[in-house]
Amino acid sequence: QVDLHSADPYSKRRYFVDAHSGKIISEFPLIMEQGVPSTAKTRYYGVRNIVTDSLGPQNFVLQDPTRGEGIFIYNSETGSTFTNTSSHWDLTNADGDEIATDAHFCTQEYYDMMLADYDWRGQDGNGKAFIANVHAGDFVNAFWNGESTTYGDGDCNYGPLTTLEVVGHEFTHGVVDYTSKLIYSGESGAINES
Repeated sequence: QVDLHSADPYSKRRYFVDAHSGKIISEFPLIMEQGVPSTAKTRYYGVRNIVTDSLGPQNFVLQDPTRGEGIFIYNSETGSTFTNTSSHWDLTNADGDEIATDAHFCTQEYYDMMLADYDWRGQDGNGKAFIANVHAGDFVNAFWNGESTTYGDGDCNYGPLTTLEVVGHEFTHGVVDYTSKLIYSGESGAINES
């Protein structure tokens, strides 16, 4: 039995590890958070089912505590999370905040696909949290920085790249970091990018 505590993101979890293989047999949170079935109006995918966290009555945050150590979506402009007074999320506004629900939905889909198809939990295979940053500036790009993914707001010709294909691509750079560690240069860089 191993208890892990982290400061950023704040978490406490208990793991049971097979002493022979080192594989995690079971895990559960030590902080009683509430994963709430929710809906989200997204920019690219319409209304989708998601899971968010409830901090209290009419106080929801765009985080998912039910998948590994969690899924966290941050606003790069403010460094804060996205909050709502309802479990139905419609962040559509002039700032384009609805891309946060796209990033959240796509990250949950990526997590579920990696678990179902490859028995891969979280960013590192052992439940490490997925962190995504939106509103990183007026540019058409997305990237993995070694700890999290970041998405620009697009420009006058192209929208933000918070689509399932791009979100999955960027988080897969993280999986590469935790597995084969392909150097981002030459042939290994080309494999990493593909």
